[in-house]
Amino acid sequence: IRDLEIIAVIGENMRGRPGISGRLFSALGDQKINILAIAQGSSERNISFVIARGDREKALTTVHRAFLG
Repeated sequence: IRDLEIIAVIGENMRGRPGISGRLFSALGDQKINILAIAQGSSERNISFVIARGDREKALTTVHRAFLG
């Protein structure tokens, strides 16, 4: 499939912390960003997701706002 982006959210404090994935995907959903695929690393320190390339900037801004204020 063409014109896709993979975005990874990485953080030491994600491991064993409930609600991080919900916070991430709720923020993206609120912005009407469609998630095509999701993967979590075995270390639980990263979550990756695939979106349409056209949503890249909006997704990055949304993730930053959700976690960095």
